[in-house]
Amino acid sequence: MVLSSEHLGPNPPPHDYLDDLESFFYVFCWICGSFQDSGIPVDSLPLLLESWSKSQRFAAAAMKEIFLSGPTLLEIRVTDYFGKVFQDLFDRMHEFFADIISRKQDRQQSNALYLTLDEIQGKCYGTLCNLPILH
Repeated sequence: MVLSSEHLGPNPPPHDYLDDLESFFYVFCWICGSFQDSGIPVDSLPLLLESWSKSQRFAAAAMKEIFLSGPTLLEIRVTDYFGKVFQDLFDRMHEFFADIISRKQDRQQSNALYLTLDEIQGKCYGTLCNLPILH
């Protein structure tokens, strides 16, 4: 996780393209959860998004980690303006990143060596290519 990598000990995982994609996912979450119509923000932000915007950097990173670790009371629902297609994409991306974060945490906790970028790309590219197409 990009935002909390300094908390992962003296040998954090190397930054990879999945970190960039994770950052995009947070922007996607923000847009889908904070606008009720084109250019019109929701009356009040979901608690999770509010915690991302008002917290200290480390607290925001911890909240993102909790969000990606599985179902919690702190959730983001895509507003009706974006519809079912965005909600389906959101749910699938959340599941994808939860799996990636879990694998990175397991590697860190076991002090295993991190994969090279080529090894990561080989494993994750197939997963990304196999995400179901939304209709």
